[in-house]
Amino acid sequence: MTPEEKFNQNIWWIIQEIRKDELLTAKGDTIEFTIKEQSKGKNKFVEEIPSEEIQRKLLYKLKEWKAIDVNPIDDILRGSSPFEPTIYQVFIRQPKFNEVYRKYEGGEYYGNSNASTQKSSSTIKTKTLELISKEIGNFGTGTELIDFLTECGVDGRLIEYPQTKWRMIYSVITTLATSPKLQDQEILSEIIAGAVHPLMHNGDETVAKQFEDKFNNLLKYDNLVIKNGTLKKIKQEEDEDTDEENDEEDVFSYDGGVSTGYENTDLELFILKKILLEHKRRDDSGFFAKELSFDNNSLEDICRIINRLMEDKILYLSANTHPERFEKEGIEGIEGKNGFINWKLVEKLNKNPEMMNSENSSVLFDTYILDEIKLKGRIDIAIEEFMNDKVCTPLGITMDIEEVDKILTSIENETNKNKKSVIEEALKPKSITYPYYKQRAIIIDEISKDDKEEMLLPLNGFFDEKVDVLKTLLALEKENLLRVKDLRSKPMYDEKGNFIGKWSLRDNPVARIYTLKKRENKQEPMLLKIVEMPELKIQGLENLSSNNNKESKYKFPHKLPAGTEWKNFTFQFEDDENIYIQVKQYKHYASYKEMGFIGKGKNPKPSEAWTFLKVLATQNGELSIQDAKAKQKYKKQKEILSKALKAYFNLESDPFFPYDESKSYRMRMTLIPPQTNSLNNLKPENDETDESGLDDYYKEQAREV
Repeated sequence: MTPEEKFNQNIWWIIQEIRKDELLTAKGDTIEFTIKEQSKGKNKFVEEIPSEEIQRKLLYKLKEWKAIDVNPIDDILRGSSPFEPTIYQVFIRQPKFNEVYRKYEGGEYYGNSNASTQKSSSTIKTKTLELISKEIGNFGTGTELIDFLTECGVDGRLIEYPQTKWRMIYSVITTLATSPKLQDQEILSEIIAGAVHPLMHNGDETVAKQFEDKFNNLLKYDNLVIKNGTLKKIKQEEDEDTDEENDEEDVFSYDGGVSTGYENTDLELFILKKILLEHKRRDDSGFFAKELSFDNNSLEDICRIINRLMEDKILYLSANTHPERFEKEGIEGIEGKNGFINWKLVEKLNKNPEMMNSENSSVLFDTYILDEIKLKGRIDIAIEEFMNDKVCTPLGITMDIEEVDKILTSIENETNKNKKSVIEEALKPKSITYPYYKQRAIIIDEISKDDKEEMLLPLNGFFDEKVDVLKTLLALEKENLLRVKDLRSKPMYDEKGNFIGKWSLRDNPVARIYTLKKRENKQEPMLLKIVEMPELKIQGLENLSSNNNKESKYKFPHKLPAGTEWKNFTFQFEDDENIYIQVKQYKHYASYKEMGFIGKGKNPKPSEAWTFLKVLATQNGELSIQDAKAKQKYKKQKEILSKALKAYFNLESDPFFPYDESKSYRMRMTLIPPQTNSLNNLKPENDETDESGLDDYYKEQAREV
């Protein structure tokens, strides 16, 4: 038997043992896995059990694959010590555990022990499965959905409940979608097609057809379609009649109601840019309508823009959109049965905005971007027109502002009042602004007054009413002179988590920007210096691109809430190259490459700063240096590590305590070393000389862990 075959045999053994323990454990109780003792002597009738050490390694291999989490139990009375644990708490991570289980059950083994680098392919995109799961999760109670899954042929062991209904569905169908078994693919087809059967909707064929259309709009990206109650592949070559029939089945071919064309208004751009900036971290929480208001806009104004984006297949409203229904009034939710805005509810809420003063009754859009390129393009077109001094007239026609001015000037002496009024109503823009070059100069001058690279700028109430602050900032971003990092309006929650997003509150939108400043003089940092107008000659522009402060591309994937401190962090090394990070509610696995700790050379290994972090982890986060020369060497590594962590997490404070407090390099977060490793293994694996002096420290301090 080859090493690979033996490894796969052992993995299959421990997966089955964990499954047995799971089935024997009452719901809500923690699963415990006890290391099995090998039988003395060989017996061909007794199943061969891996050694105790191999069992421990197998548990951590499953943890590496993110199929489980394990914690050794320190209970000497039960025979489990911290140095040689025999009992482990096991936390099963779905759907990964089921995915691995079914791979081995179906005979599809990992070819080598580095299985974590291999990704199983899914027959349907993960995001499509998520959106479908969120819809199915609203089709009944938890018990009803379990019965539905069982009737479709789902193995009861795959159903994880109690938990959120849509997540239960998601766990099941993602497992089936990654299974190599034909039977599992058929069950997946039965679930998706069965979910849009009229009987799932109390026999309402109209509602069932609407959900079928909605599902088909998502499935088409996987070349799939629900047709005649079955999930099928879309044929590449069909006759013309079939093509015409399929063209009519697109849910977005419906005219969503009373939407108008794009007008390039500040409200429109504020909504588009805010969704683009925040949609990834708002994946499950969505946007309150009040957050999208720019200048005390009505709900109808906001909904027209959202509806327009849905009609153009840019946005899709997902399952968490609410309110779902006003029971007392008997009105459907903000998302109508047709999948677009319910204008009857919008009309009622517009007349009675006080109905939106509570969290549950406030309108929330759980948006999913179907076409990010199209969304960015919509913003780009609007800003391009703004920079070229074009305006959108009340008739929806885009014209040069000079051309509009000429026409309006020519009718100033018009004696026919009706004619004059009609022309003005048709051509006069809603707001009159300066040409772009002048707005640009005013905003740049305003930014240059501040010595900060990052600042907040109010978008309303600017001292000069002829300056459109939002559009000018987006135009400067297009010119690569600054970055718009965040758009904010009134907060929806206070610091204690209480809802404060009443519709009656006035809007106060601001932009958080990061200026790409040129530092000719440390005392007087300037973004740009305007030295002549209207030709707009810019002093030092030729050197700007080479001197820009580049923002680090290595970033923590979650936006940390205000007030986050280093003491809120826990770092646990999974091995020499990977780390588990937990900060408040956010959990993330990262490699040294993802965090930017990359060494030099053609085949770079982890940098010395990464190695220094690992050394700190083995010393409970604190290194005490007595030698003056060694202290200077470590100071350099401390500064590099500190700078990298602050950039990655976007925090200003130092992750180290001041050196003078304890005469040591002590970190503020909790550091946990690898489970099994030694300091001898922490030495950087490259051919570089050890300039930091860490090499000597390894030799002096190395000990077996």
